[in-house]
Amino acid sequence: MDNNCNGLTDDEDDACDAEVSLTVTNGNNLCNYQSQSFTINLRNRENVGIWEVSVTDRIYDSNNNLEYTGNAHCENVIANGICSNSYNVNLDTGSYYHNVAATYGNNEQITKNNYNAFAVLSNDNIACCADEGEVPTGGRICCDGRPTEGANGACGCPSGFTFSTDLGKCIPGGEICWSSDANERNDIGKCLAQELTITFLLNNLFVNNQYNSNILDCFSPRPNQENPTQTCCPYITYDNKNYGEYQNIEVY
Repeated sequence: MDNNCNGLTDDEDDACDAEVSLTVTNGNNLCNYQSQSFTINLRNRENVGIWEVSVTDRIYDSNNNLEYTGNAHCENVIANGICSNSYNVNLDTGSYYHNVAATYGNNEQITKNNYNAFAVLSNDNIACCADEGEVPTGGRICCDGRPTEGANGACGCPSGFTFSTDLGKCIPGGEICWSSDANERNDIGKCLAQELTITFLLNNLFVNNQYNSNILDCFSPRPNQENPTQTCCPYITYDNKNYGEYQNIEVY
Protein backbone atom coordinates (compact mmCIF):
# COMPACT_ATOMS: atom_id res chain seq x y z
CA MET A 1 0.00 0.00 0.00
CA ASP A 2 1.25 3.49 -0.88
CA ASN A 3 2.48 5.32 2.22
CA ASN A 4 4.35 8.09 0.46
CA CYS A 5 1.59 10.08 -1.28
CA ASN A 6 2.64 13.45 0.09
CA GLY A 7 -0.15 15.76 -1.04
CA LEU A 8 1.28 17.00 -4.34
CA THR A 9 -0.98 16.95 -7.35
CA ASP A 10 -1.13 13.48 -8.85
CA ASP A 11 0.68 14.62 -12.00
CA GLU A 12 3.67 15.51 -9.81
CA ASP A 13 3.59 12.57 -7.44
CA ASP A 14 3.91 9.13 -9.00
CA ALA A 15 3.64 7.62 -5.52
CA CYS A 16 -0.11 8.17 -5.44
CA ASP A 17 -2.29 5.16 -6.08
CA ALA A 18 -5.10 7.38 -7.32
CA GLU A 19 -5.70 10.59 -9.20
CA VAL A 20 -8.38 13.20 -8.63
CA SER A 21 -10.12 15.25 -11.28
CA LEU A 22 -13.01 17.68 -11.36
CA THR A 23 -15.04 18.54 -14.42
CA VAL A 24 -17.75 20.99 -15.35
CA THR A 25 -20.74 19.04 -16.60
CA ASN A 26 -22.89 21.85 -18.07
CA GLY A 27 -20.58 23.37 -20.64
CA ASN A 28 -17.80 25.92 -20.59
CA ASN A 29 -19.93 28.99 -19.97
CA LEU A 30 -21.20 29.16 -16.41
CA CYS A 31 -24.01 31.70 -16.29
CA ASN A 32 -25.86 33.20 -13.38
CA TYR A 33 -29.27 32.06 -14.62
CA GLN A 34 -28.34 28.38 -14.43
CA SER A 35 -27.03 26.05 -11.75
CA GLN A 36 -23.35 25.28 -12.05
CA SER A 37 -22.85 21.52 -12.32
CA PHE A 38 -19.63 19.77 -11.34
CA THR A 39 -18.46 16.17 -11.19
CA ILE A 40 -15.66 15.12 -8.86
CA ASN A 41 -13.75 11.88 -9.54
CA LEU A 42 -11.14 9.79 -7.85
CA ARG A 43 -9.72 7.18 -10.19
CA ASN A 44 -7.89 4.14 -8.88
CA ARG A 45 -4.94 3.73 -11.22
CA GLU A 46 -3.70 0.53 -9.58
CA ASN A 47 -4.54 -3.09 -10.45
CA VAL A 48 -5.92 -3.75 -6.96
CA GLY A 49 -8.87 -2.21 -5.20
CA ILE A 50 -8.60 0.63 -2.71
CA TRP A 51 -10.99 1.14 0.15
CA GLU A 52 -12.64 3.94 2.13
CA VAL A 53 -12.40 6.68 -0.47
CA SER A 54 -13.53 10.18 0.52
CA VAL A 55 -13.21 13.20 -1.74
CA THR A 56 -14.18 16.75 -0.75
CA ASP A 57 -14.50 19.73 -3.06
CA ARG A 58 -14.62 23.13 -1.36
CA ILE A 59 -15.54 26.07 -3.58
CA TYR A 60 -14.23 29.49 -2.54
CA ASP A 61 -14.94 32.93 -3.98
CA SER A 62 -12.25 35.48 -4.90
CA ASN A 63 -12.28 36.75 -1.29
CA ASN A 64 -11.52 33.22 -0.06
CA ASN A 65 -14.98 32.78 1.43
CA LEU A 66 -16.24 29.18 1.42
CA GLU A 67 -19.34 29.03 -0.79
CA TYR A 68 -20.03 25.31 -1.17
CA THR A 69 -18.77 21.88 -0.16
CA GLY A 70 -19.30 18.81 -2.35
CA ASN A 71 -18.41 15.25 -1.37
CA ALA A 72 -17.92 11.80 -2.84
CA HIS A 73 -17.58 8.70 -0.68
CA CYS A 74 -17.08 5.08 -1.70
CA GLU A 75 -16.45 2.01 0.47
CA ASN A 76 -14.33 0.33 -2.15
CA VAL A 77 -13.02 1.29 -5.59
CA ILE A 78 -12.06 -1.65 -7.77
CA ALA A 79 -8.90 -1.74 -9.87
CA ASN A 80 -8.95 1.09 -12.39
CA GLY A 81 -12.37 2.06 -11.05
CA ILE A 82 -13.76 5.49 -10.22
CA CYS A 83 -15.42 7.02 -7.18
CA SER A 84 -17.55 9.85 -8.47
CA ASN A 85 -20.27 12.31 -7.50
CA SER A 86 -22.03 15.14 -9.32
CA TYR A 87 -23.66 18.16 -7.71
CA ASN A 88 -25.32 21.42 -8.65
CA VAL A 89 -24.38 24.77 -7.15
CA ASN A 90 -26.15 28.13 -7.39
CA LEU A 91 -23.45 30.78 -7.30
CA ASP A 92 -23.71 34.51 -7.91
CA THR A 93 -21.74 36.31 -10.59
CA GLY A 94 -18.05 36.30 -9.70
CA SER A 95 -14.77 34.39 -9.67
CA TYR A 96 -14.24 31.11 -7.83
CA TYR A 97 -11.76 28.27 -7.31
CA HIS A 98 -11.75 24.72 -5.90
CA ASN A 99 -9.77 23.18 -3.08
CA VAL A 100 -9.99 19.42 -3.46
CA ALA A 101 -8.86 16.90 -0.87
CA ALA A 102 -9.02 13.10 -1.14
CA THR A 103 -8.32 10.46 1.49
CA TYR A 104 -8.21 6.74 0.73
CA GLY A 105 -6.76 3.41 1.76
CA ASN A 106 -4.17 3.61 4.54
CA ASN A 107 -4.65 7.35 5.03
CA GLU A 108 -3.14 8.30 1.68
CA GLN A 109 -4.07 11.84 0.73
CA ILE A 110 -4.21 13.99 -2.37
CA THR A 111 -4.86 17.73 -2.26
CA LYS A 112 -5.38 20.19 -5.06
CA ASN A 113 -5.61 23.80 -3.94
CA ASN A 114 -6.54 26.77 -6.13
CA TYR A 115 -7.69 24.16 -8.60
CA ASN A 116 -9.77 24.78 -11.73
CA ALA A 117 -10.54 28.46 -11.20
CA PHE A 118 -13.74 29.52 -12.94
CA ALA A 119 -16.09 32.45 -13.33
CA VAL A 120 -19.86 32.71 -13.18
CA LEU A 121 -20.92 35.23 -15.80
CA SER A 122 -23.76 37.72 -15.50
CA ASN A 123 -26.91 36.94 -17.44
CA ASP A 124 -26.35 39.83 -19.86
CA ASN A 125 -22.86 38.64 -20.76
CA ILE A 126 -22.65 37.85 -24.48
CA ALA A 127 -21.75 34.24 -23.62
CA CYS A 128 -24.96 33.82 -21.62
CA CYS A 129 -27.66 36.01 -23.17
CA ALA A 130 -29.81 35.21 -26.20
CA ASP A 131 -28.93 37.12 -29.36
CA GLU A 132 -31.17 38.82 -31.91
CA GLY A 133 -33.59 36.30 -33.46
CA GLU A 134 -32.92 33.68 -30.78
CA VAL A 135 -35.67 32.50 -28.43
CA PRO A 136 -34.45 32.76 -24.82
CA THR A 137 -35.02 29.54 -22.89
CA GLY A 138 -34.16 28.14 -19.50
CA GLY A 139 -33.99 31.49 -17.73
CA ARG A 140 -31.83 33.33 -20.23
CA ILE A 141 -32.45 36.98 -21.07
CA CYS A 142 -32.02 38.81 -24.35
CA CYS A 143 -28.74 40.57 -25.04
CA ASP A 144 -28.64 44.37 -24.78
CA GLY A 145 -32.05 44.48 -23.10
CA ARG A 146 -33.89 43.55 -26.29
CA PRO A 147 -37.57 42.62 -25.90
CA THR A 148 -38.95 39.21 -26.86
CA GLU A 149 -41.15 40.63 -29.60
CA GLY A 150 -39.59 38.95 -32.59
CA ALA A 151 -41.06 35.95 -34.38
CA ASN A 152 -42.25 33.21 -31.97
CA GLY A 153 -41.04 35.16 -28.96
CA ALA A 154 -37.50 35.60 -30.23
CA CYS A 155 -35.29 38.39 -29.02
CA GLY A 156 -35.84 41.46 -31.12
CA CYS A 157 -38.49 43.80 -32.44
CA PRO A 158 -41.62 43.32 -34.53
CA SER A 159 -41.16 43.34 -38.29
CA GLY A 160 -40.48 46.87 -39.49
CA PHE A 161 -38.80 47.97 -36.27
CA THR A 162 -35.17 48.03 -35.22
CA PHE A 163 -33.68 48.00 -31.74
CA SER A 164 -31.91 51.17 -30.63
CA THR A 165 -29.17 50.37 -28.12
CA ASP A 166 -28.96 54.09 -27.30
CA LEU A 167 -32.67 54.35 -26.43
CA GLY A 168 -33.03 50.77 -25.21
CA LYS A 169 -36.21 50.19 -27.19
CA CYS A 170 -37.62 49.31 -30.61
CA ILE A 171 -37.99 52.20 -33.03
CA PRO A 172 -39.58 52.39 -36.48
CA GLY A 173 -37.36 51.46 -39.38
CA GLY A 174 -37.44 50.04 -42.86
CA GLU A 175 -40.93 50.12 -44.37
CA ILE A 176 -42.59 51.89 -41.43
CA CYS A 177 -43.94 55.09 -42.93
CA TRP A 178 -46.30 56.60 -40.32
CA SER A 179 -46.78 56.91 -36.57
CA SER A 180 -49.72 58.22 -34.56
CA ASP A 181 -47.15 60.05 -32.42
CA ALA A 182 -46.55 63.43 -34.05
CA ASN A 183 -42.91 63.72 -33.01
CA GLU A 184 -42.13 60.20 -34.15
CA ARG A 185 -44.06 60.80 -37.37
CA ASN A 186 -41.90 63.83 -38.14
CA ASP A 187 -38.76 61.84 -37.37
CA ILE A 188 -39.87 59.13 -39.82
CA GLY A 189 -40.49 61.89 -42.36
CA LYS A 190 -42.50 59.88 -44.89
CA CYS A 191 -46.27 60.07 -44.49
CA LEU A 192 -47.29 63.19 -42.54
CA ALA A 193 -51.05 62.65 -42.37
CA GLN A 194 -52.55 63.32 -38.95
CA GLU A 195 -54.52 60.09 -39.24
CA LEU A 196 -54.00 57.06 -41.39
CA THR A 197 -57.47 56.08 -42.56
CA ILE A 198 -58.92 56.16 -46.05
CA THR A 199 -61.72 58.42 -44.87
CA PHE A 200 -59.32 60.94 -43.38
CA LEU A 201 -57.06 60.90 -46.39
CA LEU A 202 -59.94 61.34 -48.84
CA ASN A 203 -61.71 63.99 -46.76
CA ASN A 204 -58.52 65.98 -46.52
CA LEU A 205 -57.75 65.41 -50.18
CA PHE A 206 -54.36 64.26 -49.00
CA VAL A 207 -53.97 61.65 -51.69
CA ASN A 208 -55.90 63.46 -54.41
CA ASN A 209 -54.33 66.87 -54.02
CA GLN A 210 -50.79 65.78 -53.25
CA TYR A 211 -50.54 63.00 -55.79
CA ASN A 212 -48.71 65.31 -58.18
CA SER A 213 -46.94 67.45 -55.58
CA ASN A 214 -43.28 67.52 -54.81
CA ILE A 215 -43.68 67.51 -51.01
CA LEU A 216 -43.81 64.49 -48.73
CA ASP A 217 -46.97 62.44 -49.07
CA CYS A 218 -48.24 58.98 -48.17
CA PHE A 219 -46.98 57.34 -51.33
CA SER A 220 -43.59 55.73 -51.49
CA PRO A 221 -40.95 57.86 -53.23
CA ARG A 222 -41.96 58.52 -56.84
CA PRO A 223 -39.07 59.69 -59.03
CA ASN A 224 -40.30 62.15 -61.71
CA GLN A 225 -43.85 61.89 -60.30
CA GLU A 226 -44.39 58.52 -61.93
CA ASN A 227 -47.37 56.45 -60.87
CA PRO A 228 -46.87 55.24 -57.28
CA THR A 229 -46.40 51.52 -56.60
CA GLN A 230 -46.85 51.69 -52.84
CA THR A 231 -48.84 53.71 -50.34
CA CYS A 232 -48.77 53.94 -46.55
CA CYS A 233 -51.47 51.76 -44.95
CA PRO A 234 -52.37 50.89 -41.33
CA TYR A 235 -50.03 48.19 -40.09
CA ILE A 236 -49.68 47.55 -36.35
CA THR A 237 -50.37 48.89 -32.88
CA TYR A 238 -47.16 48.75 -30.86
CA ASP A 239 -46.17 50.41 -27.60
CA ASN A 240 -49.60 52.12 -27.47
CA LYS A 241 -49.01 53.79 -30.83
CA ASN A 242 -50.40 53.04 -34.28
CA TYR A 243 -48.07 52.55 -37.22
CA GLY A 244 -48.34 52.35 -40.98
CA GLU A 245 -46.21 50.56 -43.50
CA TYR A 246 -45.96 50.66 -47.27
CA GLN A 247 -48.21 48.28 -49.19
CA ASN A 248 -48.14 47.57 -52.90
CA ILE A 249 -50.82 49.24 -54.99
CA GLU A 250 -51.70 49.39 -58.66
CA VAL A 251 -52.77 52.66 -60.23
CA TYR A 252 -55.13 52.48 -63.26
